[in-house]
Amino acid sequence: MQLESSHHTNTRKRKASVSFDEFDYLYGIVTTASDWYFLMYTPERIYCSKDDYHIVLNEKIMKDDVKLCLGVKKVMEVIVDLLKDRVEVDDSPDSKRARTKKFIKE
Repeated sequence: MQLESSHHTNTRKRKASVSFDEFDYLYGIVTTASDWYFLMYTPERIYCSKDDYHIVLNEKIMKDDVKLCLGVKKVMEVIVDLLKDRVEVDDSPDSKRARTKKFIKE
């Protein structure tokens, strides 16, 4: 719901000539601290990452933190990729559609 609301708010702030022909999307992250879900909102639907992003958090893992570091690294790699995508964005609608296909694995 927050992604949809944010999309509508940002669309209203743009000039009509800019907002109607754009293919836009937003990324979202939902987490319970150990389970991580990466979302992509498009006006048509919301997609969720299919990969398992789980960080094991227990006393045993705190003593031998190799698995903890691997889980955190896997999650951080996804976050960095999402941030890079938004920074290096090419504003053409065709380019945006192509990038969303990398995220959507149907």
